[in-house]
Amino acid sequence: DSRPPQPILTLDAVVPAAGVASVGVLSNGVTLATRKKSAHPPTVTIPRLPSFRGHNAVVRWRAADPDRDAIDVEIDYSGDGGRAWNPVWLGPNRGQARLPARYLSRSTHARIRVVVGDGFQTTTAVSRRFSSPGAPPSVQILMPWPHLGQPNDAPLVLSGQAFDDQSR
Repeated sequence: DSRPPQPILTLDAVVPAAGVASVGVLSNGVTLATRKKSAHPPTVTIPRLPSFRGHNAVVRWRAADPDRDAIDVEIDYSGDGGRAWNPVWLGPNRGQARLPARYLSRSTHARIRVVVGDGFQTTTAVSRRFSSPGAPPSVQILMPWPHLGQPNDAPLVLSGQAFDDQSR
């Protein structure tokens, strides 16, 4: 084919879901893609709180779709009891995800939210509160550079940085 490549077009839209049975993308009256609402939304539960070992946390969930649609999963974390959420993991429905512990910052009012979707409908489960140990600070010496040689009577420039598990 000697035609130049066509630009990629991305469409984003928010469609009120009440009463919607399908959505489609049309161009000049031709249907290019459709997605139909299945009969049942997916289900999700959080059977236990995250477990922490070393520098990792494991989040577990149980998700299913009665219509056998593929399920996508988003895991969100809240360190303030559920007032604000941050996404920490996106992926397929494998029932668990191993995360760096720093993604679940230190908190005594932590919660996990698991959102599952079948491409049309979503379902959410929220954990009960738990304590997250977080992760130790990430510390780095920037200067002096390794193997830097300089005279003993010269001023020494020192520089470093440290971030806690909330990237502060």
